[in-house]
Amino acid sequence: KDETGCSYSTFRNAVLGQMCISVVLFQFSINCTVMALFQPLMVNEFQWTSEYIAYVQSFMSLLGFFISSFFAGLSRSRSITADQQNKVGQLCFLLAVALFVVPPISEYRLVAANMFAFFGQIIFSGPMHVLFGQIMSSDHITSIQLSILGAQIAMGQAIGCYVAPFLLPYAGKLVFGMPLLPVGLGILSMSHLVWRYDPNGREAAMKVRKDHRAAIRQRLSKGLKAVLATRCFIPKTPSARGSGQALS
Repeated sequence: KDETGCSYSTFRNAVLGQMCISVVLFQFSINCTVMALFQPLMVNEFQWTSEYIAYVQSFMSLLGFFISSFFAGLSRSRSITADQQNKVGQLCFLLAVALFVVPPISEYRLVAANMFAFFGQIIFSGPMHVLFGQIMSSDHITSIQLSILGAQIAMGQAIGCYVAPFLLPYAGKLVFGMPLLPVGLGILSMSHLVWRYDPNGREAAMKVRKDHRAAIRQRLSKGLKAVLATRCFIPKTPSARGSGQALS
C-alpha cells in the first residue's frame, strides 16, 4: 500500500485487468487481419497454391526457432530485460498489422506481415508473464493470475477470428486499416502499466527490502547468541553474605 497508494486487492485487480485488456487488444488486431486473412488474400488475389503457403509457413517456423533462441541468449546474458523484449514484440505486432492493412494490397507486404505477426507472438508472450510477475512481485503472483492472463490470448484470438470475415470485403480500402487502432491502444496500455508501476524498480526495491530484513535477522541472531554465550560462561561470584561468613 505504501508503494501503490491502494490496497493489495485493488492493486492486483488493476494490474491484472489492464494487462488482460492489452493482451486481448493485441491478439484481436493480429487475428482479425494477418492470422485469419493471410491465406484467403494470397489465394484470391495472387493465386497462391497450398504448396507456396506451406513453404512460407515452414520457413517462417524455422526462422522463428532461431529468433526465439537469439532472445533467450540475450535474456540469459542480461543484455535485454523482459520489458524491452516485450516492447520488441509489440513493435512486431504494429508492423504486422500496418503492412497488412495499408492499401494497396501487396504480395510481399502480406508475406512480411505474416512473418512479423508470427515473430511477435513468440517474442511477446513469454516476457508478458515475466513482466506481470515483476510488477506483482514474486511474493504475490499466483498460478491463477497467470492462467487468467494466458486465457486472454485465446479470448483475443476468438474475437479476432470471428470479426475477420466482415473485414475481408474491405481489403485494400481505408476501412481495412481499422485494426491499427486496437494495436495502438494495446501499446499505450502496456506502456502506461510499465510507467506507472515500474517493474524493474519494484523488483529492485523488493530485493533491497529482503536483503535488509535478512541483515536485521542476522544481526539479531548474532546478538542473541552473544547474550546467551555471556550468560552461560561468566563465572559466578560469591555473594556478599557468603563472603562475610567465609572471612569470619
